[in-house]
Amino acid sequence: MRCLIELRNIWVRIAKEQVLRGIDLCVEKGDYLVVLGPSGSGKTTLLRVIAGLIEPERGAIIINGNDVTRAPPWERGVALVQQIPGLLPHLSVLDNIVLAIMSRRRTPRGEALEEARRLLELLRIEEVASKRPGELSGGQLQRAAIAVALAIRPKVLLLDEPLSHLDRPLAEQLRLELRRLHKELGVSVIHVTHDQDEALSLATRLVILWSGEVIEDGEPEELYHRPRRILTARFLGLNVADGAVFGRPGARAVFPPDAVRISQREGLEASIEEIVRERGRVIVYAKLLDTNEPIRVYIHPREASSIRDGKIFLEVSEESLHFL
Repeated sequence: MRCLIELRNIWVRIAKEQVLRGIDLCVEKGDYLVVLGPSGSGKTTLLRVIAGLIEPERGAIIINGNDVTRAPPWERGVALVQQIPGLLPHLSVLDNIVLAIMSRRRTPRGEALEEARRLLELLRIEEVASKRPGELSGGQLQRAAIAVALAIRPKVLLLDEPLSHLDRPLAEQLRLELRRLHKELGVSVIHVTHDQDEALSLATRLVILWSGEVIEDGEPEELYHRPRRILTARFLGLNVADGAVFGRPGARAVFPPDAVRISQREGLEASIEEIVRERGRVIVYAKLLDTNEPIRVYIHPREASSIRDGKIFLEVSEESLHFL
């Protein structure tokens, strides 16, 4: 395995706070690596270290076989799209892209214009070419920022919570666009987010960052269904219960909310705490009567009308159970 980007024992302190602690990470060519963690876990700092905007106190950053730990940002071959895109406000979208292309190498303006128009087409924002950043919607601004980042032809695209300021339908649409871009261009991506659904839908590889440390690293499906830590399971929205209720005393049982079925006659006894309706699904918050542990259940909206407050029974798919 050859790493396109490798972080070796990266430590970062900002003021008196230790933000990153001994980070080891390998990003291979073609990866769409998502770093998932709560606010304050060090996600943005990690990207800024890779981009050359923060220098680590210890450790090494290797890009394409070269040690770039002390190299300036423009010598690293990476492009960072920040949470709030920093396009030049006095230039049109087209001119922002052209400027990025011409900064990459000495390109005649005519060639740069042709390449910029191809990027506008690729990002599906041709209609905003003449507009300035302040005239764009949130989704258009993010697409324009990604086009500018791609204009320098980076080895790796760094995305800092690119969907966090968008409403849900627009964020889901841009999620599909990011998957399409990754597939079409084959560019390696490091994308940081606090959103579990976003991470699981995009990642070819998933890293969990917690308090400045990598606590899990693997394929998304494996981490979701077979996490190695209770902390990971809870953060990914999985249910965690006493293993004794499944015949495994001393262990903790981990299982997803969609592996639970509500029954009126048999299963684990529970009481309904709350029913929350979301778009496309209903979440039932229940509590096991034996252990007083909270359990989440996903059901179809059509099933919600038949559920009454009070005692219910929960049936958990045996195939979905994972014990820690």
